[in-house]
Amino acid sequence: MSEKSEFADGENLRQFLVQVKRVVEWLHENGEKYGLTEKVNDGTVSRALRGEQFDHRLTDALDALHCEAMRDPWKWCAPPETVEELTGLPWWHETLKPDVPLNTWNLMRKRPLSEDRRVKAQGLLDEYRARLKAVCDMHAADARLKMAWAADVVHPGYDDWVEVDGLPLNYTQNPWALLDREGGRFVEVSPGVTRQNPYKQIETAKRRRAPEGMHTVLRDFAATNKTSDELVELAARASALQDVDMLLPDVQECKLSYEVSPDEDDYEAAQAIVDQALLSGFVDAMAPKFAQGDTWDVSVHNRYYHPDTFTEAQPVVLRYTWTGQDYSCETVESWQPDPPKSEAEKALDREVQQAWEGYEWKVALLDKIERNKS
Repeated sequence: MSEKSEFADGENLRQFLVQVKRVVEWLHENGEKYGLTEKVNDGTVSRALRGEQFDHRLTDALDALHCEAMRDPWKWCAPPETVEELTGLPWWHETLKPDVPLNTWNLMRKRPLSEDRRVKAQGLLDEYRARLKAVCDMHAADARLKMAWAADVVHPGYDDWVEVDGLPLNYTQNPWALLDREGGRFVEVSPGVTRQNPYKQIETAKRRRAPEGMHTVLRDFAATNKTSDELVELAARASALQDVDMLLPDVQECKLSYEVSPDEDDYEAAQAIVDQALLSGFVDAMAPKFAQGDTWDVSVHNRYYHPDTFTEAQPVVLRYTWTGQDYSCETVESWQPDPPKSEAEKALDREVQQAWEGYEWKVALLDKIERNKS
């Protein structure tokens, strides 16, 4: 029986997306990635958003959708551009409060509004879009700040990388391989490794797992001719956000669903971060090597040993993808043992071995004769 769990952010996601239909459509397109083998219906999703426990694969998928919306809320809540697209949707009538009866609003496509009414209703929608866009931009900026500060200060996580030399291009598009975090160092064995020297000297580089640190955020902010005091304000906000439960924006009221109030400790920590950034020229030596969505394949072994020396080594090809918060990893090519040889192939192998042994005996005899002559 599959483990059940509860989706904790259901109410926040529901009020943000307004329509359950959008959640269902996303699950139909992406659910397979999270193990959902059957399509879910509106009723199931509604109950999951209300907090009922369901198969963890459904709640895992909803968590992923919530994370996507947190990173880029405008992508998920951008309103239609014309009032005609809102016909038959009472939520928009309640939100925009146009000087139009609800029945007339619901029939706009069949019975267009008068020019005067339409201009006023369109103006309300345009104003609403501008306010909501500003709120979503602030939310996305805060989400970036919160993650960057956490990556630098609160719980920095690091991965060890190894530069893989001598690999054929069809094995990897990038010379860097991520070492396994569970302790089993997966890395391609270089062609320079031999039976006599089955070990490879590994040179590692430590890089932060999170997408970026404060140095990068401050660099981007400073590029708009901001003063050092403004940089400190930004960093203090990043510090204060660590204690804030960032809910998705309130789309009906067009406002953030949280407040941020930096205190003295936040400003003190912010000043230290800004001083470091200015001293380094905003260079982040621990920055991850890849950007959002980057994918690369690495041919690996389950040991550092050369497979000719240790036959239990089983090469595979792993595909890493940078998701913006962590690395996902999937096996795209598994090791398969060679099929058993036929009797004819075994007989041929014996003939080759006998011929090779006779050749070695003749070479040794000729070598001995040459030594005796000298």
